[in-house]
Amino acid sequence: VVVLGEVLVGEGWSLSGIGGERQEVVSFNGEPVTFSSTSRIGNANLQFFWTLDRDQLNFLFVANSTEPYVGIGLGYNAMSPSDVVVVDRDNGVSEYRLVGRSAQILTQPSGRYEGVSQDATRAGQLKGRFSANLSALSLDPGNINIIWAFGPTSNSDITYHSLRGVIGGFSFSNPTTEVASTSSLKSILIAHGLMMATAWIIIAPFAIISARLLRFRDPLWFHVHKFGNITAVSLFLVAIIIGLIEGSRSHKVHFGIGVAMLITVTIHVTGGFLRPHKDEPYRELWYRVHFTTGSMLWLLGVVNTFLGIKIADAGPWSRVVVGVITGL
Repeated sequence: VVVLGEVLVGEGWSLSGIGGERQEVVSFNGEPVTFSSTSRIGNANLQFFWTLDRDQLNFLFVANSTEPYVGIGLGYNAMSPSDVVVVDRDNGVSEYRLVGRSAQILTQPSGRYEGVSQDATRAGQLKGRFSANLSALSLDPGNINIIWAFGPTSNSDITYHSLRGVIGGFSFSNPTTEVASTSSLKSILIAHGLMMATAWIIIAPFAIISARLLRFRDPLWFHVHKFGNITAVSLFLVAIIIGLIEGSRSHKVHFGIGVAMLITVTIHVTGGFLRPHKDEPYRELWYRVHFTTGSMLWLLGVVNTFLGIKIADAGPWSRVVVGVITGL
């Protein structure tokens, strides 16, 4: 091939040869690998490279994510049941069978994928490669569903993942430069994040500030403070129930902060109902405990909101929005 032009496109190099034929070259474990086509999955931080020779697909995927693993499966419209290739940063590449929320490693390959390998040498990026005979799998190269998932590991095994999606009707025979995936997060987990952010980034600060800035409007400040906190705590309790039922406990810091907040909320709310009158001897001690637990809740809520944004891989815009609101 005589190279006439060379332009860096995303992860790979795009080469133009005589006759306008283009090739995509990707570094895989330090060696250049050539493919005929590439496509970005814009809202999933994924990029695919492949060559289709009749029904034989040579496929490589690049995932830009800090999560420990990424999984890809061809020919499914749901996560379960399915056979997937999982690239695990710490434990290598394997085939898994997903059944419900459990993942069983296949000691004997399913036969769906061949030549499975990985490249995890670059921080914040995972690459996986395999080949598949689409005809043998009864798959139409012009219309294939692709499932994908990013997730954490626990005890050297992959765990239930909330960050996932399905790319419907992907075409290997007539590719486009960029396609979209379905929503990567379940709606119920998006609701979990929105309720937590609303509680601790908007309502709780307003309730805290009212106790200081509206003191001259007694008892208005007290009612604003009281019902603001009740609203924030109510949203928090609903959100944490959703997280416990639908989320993953493998994000240990996020989960641990949530548990710490639940304990602190219990102390704070109980203390609120036990508030002594102004002339009682323990009023000053009560105030210090109430102020401290309230401030801790707000601080932990802000930290966990940013951790949740990172886990959801929601993008920099969400951090900016939450940061601006928190600053205000």
